[in-house]
Amino acid sequence: MKFEDRMQENLSLALAERDIQALVAKFAYRDQEKWDQLADTFWPDATLDISWFSGTIGEFLAESRKLATSGKMLLKHLIGNPRVQISHDRALSETDLVIMLRVTIGDPAIPVDVTSWARFFDRHECRNGQWRISQRTAIYEKDRADPVAAGTAVRWTLAPQAMNGVPHEYRHLASAMMELGRKQMPPAIVNGSAEQMRLEQDAERWLAETVGTLRPSISV
Repeated sequence: MKFEDRMQENLSLALAERDIQALVAKFAYRDQEKWDQLADTFWPDATLDISWFSGTIGEFLAESRKLATSGKMLLKHLIGNPRVQISHDRALSETDLVIMLRVTIGDPAIPVDVTSWARFFDRHECRNGQWRISQRTAIYEKDRADPVAAGTAVRWTLAPQAMNGVPHEYRHLASAMMELGRKQMPPAIVNGSAEQMRLEQDAERWLAETVGTLRPSISV
């Protein structure tokens, strides 16, 4: 390959990685309730699988709006720097994430801070020259719940059996969402599980389906 062609390829990869990193960062629009901007980061047929939701981006936006207008919680996502792999018009990214949720729960009711450590595992596609997210899966690592007022205790109103089958990696997050009236989904993917391995293997096969050799990401 000529030097000029190599330089052009490296530039194209760097620009693609920049665009993908920007897409992942824009999930912060969720916390700001900027729904149109959030929708624009996903393809219309994109899907999401997280602790409390599994479905299309349109359905996710509708359910997120309901939670936001309920006034029952405050939500903040701290989004890390994505690690990106690119092959032609497809890409994968994995991003460290901290989910911070404040809810009022229990009997007697008290404000509680729930903190969840997780990762976003995303598929991206470039269609007509534009990158967007086509699939998002959350991988959960650990979480905790802390009363805002020191010296008080968190007393969930959920029956103990309501949490049957919920992995300990996101048990507090799931409890908080169920206290808010959300239906618990089938177990989400947790770190180090066989489900995580299958997710990654399927994604690598999907990425390798593009024409040519798998190209690693480059730093920009």
